[in-house]
Amino acid sequence: MTALEVCLCMLAVAGAFALICLGIVFIKMLSTLEQVNQSMIEAQKAIERANLTIDDVNYKLDLLNAPFEKVNGIFQGGSRSSLLGKTAGIVGAYRAGKKRKK
Repeated sequence: MTALEVCLCMLAVAGAFALICLGIVFIKMLSTLEQVNQSMIEAQKAIERANLTIDDVNYKLDLLNAPFEKVNGIFQGGSRSSLLGKTAGIVGAYRAGKKRKK
Protein backbone atom coordinates (compact mmCIF):
# COMPACT_ATOMS: atom_id res chain seq x y z
CA MET A 1 0.00 0.00 0.00
CA THR A 2 1.28 3.37 -0.88
CA ALA A 3 0.97 6.49 1.20
CA LEU A 4 -1.71 7.80 -1.13
CA GLU A 5 -3.85 4.69 -0.62
CA VAL A 6 -3.44 4.96 3.17
CA CYS A 7 -4.50 8.61 3.06
CA LEU A 8 -7.54 7.74 0.93
CA CYS A 9 -8.54 4.97 3.37
CA MET A 10 -8.21 7.36 6.32
CA LEU A 11 -10.24 9.95 4.42
CA ALA A 12 -12.97 7.38 3.69
CA VAL A 13 -13.08 6.24 7.34
CA ALA A 14 -13.16 9.87 8.54
CA GLY A 15 -15.98 10.65 6.09
CA ALA A 16 -17.98 7.62 7.25
CA PHE A 17 -17.43 8.64 10.88
CA ALA A 18 -18.54 12.21 10.07
CA LEU A 19 -21.70 10.95 8.36
CA ILE A 20 -22.54 8.70 11.32
CA CYS A 21 -22.01 11.59 13.77
CA LEU A 22 -24.11 13.88 11.60
CA GLY A 23 -26.91 11.30 11.57
CA ILE A 24 -26.78 11.03 15.37
CA VAL A 25 -26.90 14.84 15.68
CA PHE A 26 -29.94 14.99 13.38
CA ILE A 27 -31.74 12.25 15.34
CA LYS A 28 -31.10 14.06 18.64
CA MET A 29 -32.14 17.37 17.08
CA LEU A 30 -35.40 15.80 15.91
CA SER A 31 -36.24 14.52 19.41
CA THR A 32 -35.36 17.94 20.88
CA LEU A 33 -37.60 19.68 18.36
CA GLU A 34 -40.45 17.33 19.23
CA GLN A 35 -40.02 18.17 22.93
CA VAL A 36 -39.89 21.90 22.18
CA ASN A 37 -42.99 21.59 20.01
CA GLN A 38 -44.84 19.77 22.81
CA SER A 39 -43.74 22.44 25.31
CA MET A 40 -44.92 25.20 22.99
CA ILE A 41 -48.32 23.53 22.61
CA GLU A 42 -48.65 23.27 26.40
CA ALA A 43 -47.54 26.89 26.80
CA GLN A 44 -50.09 28.01 24.20
CA LYS A 45 -52.85 26.17 26.06
CA ALA A 46 -51.75 27.80 29.33
CA ILE A 47 -51.79 31.24 27.68
CA GLU A 48 -55.29 30.62 26.33
CA ARG A 49 -56.48 29.57 29.81
CA ALA A 50 -54.85 32.68 31.29
CA ASN A 51 -56.49 34.91 28.66
CA LEU A 52 -59.88 33.40 29.45
CA THR A 53 -59.27 34.02 33.15
CA ILE A 54 -58.17 37.62 32.51
CA ASP A 55 -61.20 38.25 30.28
CA ASP A 56 -63.48 36.81 32.97
CA VAL A 57 -61.91 39.03 35.65
CA ASN A 58 -62.17 42.12 33.41
CA TYR A 59 -65.83 41.37 32.72
CA LYS A 60 -66.60 41.02 36.43
CA LEU A 61 -64.71 44.22 37.22
CA ASP A 62 -66.74 46.03 34.57
CA LEU A 63 -69.91 44.74 36.21
CA LEU A 64 -68.68 45.99 39.59
CA ASN A 65 -67.72 49.34 38.12
CA ALA A 66 -71.23 50.21 36.88
CA PRO A 67 -72.77 51.07 40.30
CA PHE A 68 -69.77 53.22 41.20
CA GLU A 69 -70.12 55.14 37.94
CA LYS A 70 -73.77 55.86 38.72
CA VAL A 71 -72.93 57.11 42.20
CA ASN A 72 -70.10 59.18 40.78
CA GLY A 73 -72.47 60.67 38.21
CA ILE A 74 -74.69 61.90 41.03
CA PHE A 75 -71.92 63.83 42.75
CA GLN A 76 -69.95 64.95 39.74
CA GLY A 77 -70.05 68.35 38.12
CA GLY A 78 -72.26 70.23 40.59
CA SER A 79 -74.27 71.51 37.64
CA ARG A 80 -78.05 71.54 37.46
CA SER A 81 -77.94 68.57 35.07
CA SER A 82 -76.73 66.10 37.70
CA LEU A 83 -79.17 64.54 40.16
CA LEU A 84 -77.53 66.23 43.13
CA GLY A 85 -77.61 69.57 41.31
CA LYS A 86 -81.29 69.12 40.51
CA THR A 87 -82.04 68.20 44.10
CA ALA A 88 -80.12 71.22 45.38
CA GLY A 89 -81.99 73.43 42.92
CA ILE A 90 -85.36 72.13 44.04
CA VAL A 91 -84.49 72.54 47.73
CA GLY A 92 -83.13 76.03 47.08
CA ALA A 93 -86.25 77.05 45.18
CA TYR A 94 -88.42 75.66 47.96
CA ARG A 95 -86.52 77.62 50.59
CA ALA A 96 -86.62 80.79 48.49
CA GLY A 97 -90.37 80.41 48.00
CA LYS A 98 -90.87 79.80 51.69
CA LYS A 99 -88.96 82.99 52.61
CA ARG A 100 -91.00 85.09 50.17
CA LYS A 101 -94.28 83.97 51.67
CA LYS A 102 -93.33 85.34 55.10
